[in-house]
Amino acid sequence: NGTVTAVEVGENSETESIGSKAVEQLPEAIVAANGTAGVDAVSGATITSKAIFSAVEDAMAQASA
Repeated sequence: NGTVTAVEVGENSETESIGSKAVEQLPEAIVAANGTAGVDAVSGATITSKAIFSAVEDAMAQASA
């Protein structure tokens, strides 16, 4: 119904304390924002942040199709 209820990041090999910050912080922020708009990438984990944003946007597009 157009609502993001959960974001789950599966198994990954992110560097502890760098990419893992994005994995820990972004799912909750994306759910709170009901999407990626307005959610900032995690400093120092830009690539991981962008990957999470892209995956969420793809999932949202598939859900609305």
